[in-house]
Amino acid sequence: MTSQSVKHNRNSPDAGQASSPARTFAMIWLMLMALLQWLVFVQTGTFENRLIGVLVAGSSGLLFLIPLNSIRRFLALAVLGVIACGNFISHLLVSSDPFPARLLQISVIYGYLGLLVAAVGQLLGRRIGTGLLVSAFVGATGLVAIEGVLGVIGPHRTVKANIVRWEGGTRPHPVLEESYPPNSVARTIYLSNPRGYFETSDPRSTQWRLGSNHPGSAARLLLLESEFHDVVRVEIDRAEVPTTWHVQLTYDGLALKRGVRYQLSFKARADNVRPFSYGVSQAHPPWDNLGWYEQIDIGTEWEEYSRIFRATATDDEARMTFDLGDAIPAVEIKTVVIHQLDSGQSVVSTPPPEYAVSYRFNDHGCRGPDYPVEKPANVRRILVLGDSFALGVGVHERDTFSAQLERTLNKDLSESPEIRYEVINCGVSGYSTTQERALLEIIGPEYRPDVVVLAMVSNDDSSWRSDVNNGYFHTPNKYEYFFNIFGLTQSYRHEMQKPPADFRESLQQVLQMRDIAQRIDAKLVAFAFRPHPLDAGPWRALIDTIAPGLRGSGVPWLDVGELLLSQHDWQSLIVHPDGDMHPNEIAHLSAAEQIADLLHAQKIL
Repeated sequence: MTSQSVKHNRNSPDAGQASSPARTFAMIWLMLMALLQWLVFVQTGTFENRLIGVLVAGSSGLLFLIPLNSIRRFLALAVLGVIACGNFISHLLVSSDPFPARLLQISVIYGYLGLLVAAVGQLLGRRIGTGLLVSAFVGATGLVAIEGVLGVIGPHRTVKANIVRWEGGTRPHPVLEESYPPNSVARTIYLSNPRGYFETSDPRSTQWRLGSNHPGSAARLLLLESEFHDVVRVEIDRAEVPTTWHVQLTYDGLALKRGVRYQLSFKARADNVRPFSYGVSQAHPPWDNLGWYEQIDIGTEWEEYSRIFRATATDDEARMTFDLGDAIPAVEIKTVVIHQLDSGQSVVSTPPPEYAVSYRFNDHGCRGPDYPVEKPANVRRILVLGDSFALGVGVHERDTFSAQLERTLNKDLSESPEIRYEVINCGVSGYSTTQERALLEIIGPEYRPDVVVLAMVSNDDSSWRSDVNNGYFHTPNKYEYFFNIFGLTQSYRHEMQKPPADFRESLQQVLQMRDIAQRIDAKLVAFAFRPHPLDAGPWRALIDTIAPGLRGSGVPWLDVGELLLSQHDWQSLIVHPDGDMHPNEIAHLSAAEQIADLLHAQKIL
C-alpha cells in the first residue's frame, strides 16, 4: 500500500515539490524577460513584437496554474523562451539602440540564454537543473555588468542619444532604389554646436506646427521676416470640404493647471475677411478642449485678441489651436502670450535650441541651384558623384568641396576669361559605387559634363545611409553593443569593415563608370575622401585595392587624406565629435584645392 502510494506520487502533477522554488523562480524570470523586451518594443518594436512579448509573459504566468510535472513545466518554459528569444533577435536585426540603452536589450538576451541552459539541465536531473538555473542567473547578471563596464571604459566613444537628426526624405526609384525629390529641402538638426558652425534654428520652427487633416485640404506654413521673428503665415492652397479643423495650426509647449485662470492674447490678420477659430486643447489623445474655444471673424488689419479662461484639467502638454480649414484667405499671427492671470507668469515652455545644416535639391535632385540641361558653349561642367561625404552632410552648401571647387576654378580665369566652370553636386547619402554608376548612366547624358569626379569612401557607404529611424540620422560611429564578450560587437571598425573582394567589385564599377563617361565625351577622376587615418576602418584596403587597379586605366586617382592629415589632427576634421563623423568644412576645402590642382596638373580641364 505504501509502495503504491509512493509510485502514484511520483507520477502525479505535483511531483517534484522539492524543486518548486526553482520552477517558481524560472517562471518569474521568464515573465520578467518578456516584460523587459515588451518595454523595449514600446519604443522601437512593431505591434507583433509587443503582442508576442505580452503573450509570452501571460503564458509564463499560466504555468503557475496548469498542473504539470517538473520536466514538462521546464520544457514549456524552454519553448516559450525560444519563441520570445527569436522574437527579440528578429527585432534586434532591424532596430537597435546605442549604449547604455543597449544594456537592457543585452540583459534580455542573456536572460533567455540562461533560462534555456537551465531548462536543458532540468532534463538531466532536478538538482542539475536547479544548479544550472542559479548559475545561469548569476552568469547572465555578471555578463551584463561586464558589458556595462566595457561600455564605460572601452576605447569606442558612445554617441549621445539623438545628437543628430535628419529631417527630409528620399523617394523610391526603379533603378537607383532611392533619390532626393526634385526641388525639395532637408536639414540635419544638432542638439549642440561645439564649433559654432551650425546655424541656429528659428524657434518658430519647433513651436509652431501645421497639419492638414483631410486629403482635400492643403496648406503651408511660412516664417516671415520681422523685427522680433514672431510672425507666422498660413497659406491655404485647397479646402475642398470647408471644415475648421481640416487645416490646423498649433502653438505648442503650454503647461496648465486645473482651476487656474489664464489670459491668452495674440495679434492676427488675414488677406481677406474670413472666419477664424481658436482655443486651448490637449496636444495628445483625446485632444480635449481645456477651457476655451471660439470662432470669430478677422479682417485685413492687425488686431489684438485677448481672452481669459479657467483651465478644465491639468496638462503639461497643452497647446493653442488655430483652425483655418473653412476658408481660403491666408492668415498671419504674431505675439502669442499666455500667462497666469494672478501671477502674470508665462506658461509657455520654450523648446531647447536646435542647430541645423540645410540642404536644397534642384530639379534633378542634386544639391544646389538649378543648372540648364543644355550646357552653354563657354561652360566647362564637372559632375560630382558619391555618398554622404560628397553630398556634404553636416556642411553648409557653400562649404562643400563641390561649391569650393567651383569657386577655386573660377577664381583665376586670366588665361581664358570667357570660360566659366560649373560643379554640380549629385552626391546621395547611402549610395554605393553601383548606384553611383547607375546614376551616371541616367544623369550623365542630360548634363553632358566634361569631367566626372567620383568620391569614394572605405565602406562603399553601406553604413552611412541617411535612413530615417524614428526621425534620427544614423552614423557609423554609433557604438551598438551586441554580445560584446563573444566578439560580435558592431563598433565603428566593424561597421566600416569591407573585405578587399568587395573593393575589387567597386573597382569594376569604377571602370564601367570610366566607359560611360567616355561615351558622353567626359573624363572620370576618382579620389578617396579620407578625413580619417588609414587604421580607422579599412581605408588602407581601399587605397591598396583601388589605386593599383586604376593604374594604366586612364582614371586619375587621388587620396586627399595624405596631405589633409599631415596638416590637421583627424578629430578636427569631423562635423560633430559626439555623433557625426562626416568630413567638415576644413576637410572639404582641402579636397577642393587638391582636386583643382590635379585637374590643372594633368590638363584635364
